[in-house]
Amino acid sequence: MFCREHPAEFRPHQEELKGLGARLVFVSTGTPAMARDFREQQRVTASIWVDRRRATYRHLGFKRSPGSTLFSPAILKHAWRALRKGFRQGATQGDPWQQGGVLVVRRGGEAVFCFASAQAGDLASMEDVLAATRAAS
Repeated sequence: MFCREHPAEFRPHQEELKGLGARLVFVSTGTPAMARDFREQQRVTASIWVDRRRATYRHLGFKRSPGSTLFSPAILKHAWRALRKGFRQGATQGDPWQQGGVLVVRRGGEAVFCFASAQAGDLASMEDVLAATRAAS
């Protein structure tokens, strides 16, 4: 459900991000076919890169753990938030244990914002992402 919630947070800001000169990219642990389905279902216009080996996640230090991150008490709070917004758990695709995050990189390669999810459903604030993107543009 969180893999649906997070892109939904970005959806209304796609044009604003584009106007700032930003390029929004989602990284998936699934297959190219899963990425195509994701783009269609989530109505995102952004690129989706497939990283089945999770090298990007490891490089950024994003957690992968079935225990401490997925089954933490905070997950109930995140799940309740997602459920109230209408998101439901569907068929799992890709690596269900891989936690995500958000990275904003300035032209030239300097990272100006990095948010690594502490557990499933721990999402970066869109206000913080937009502020970092504005500062980077």
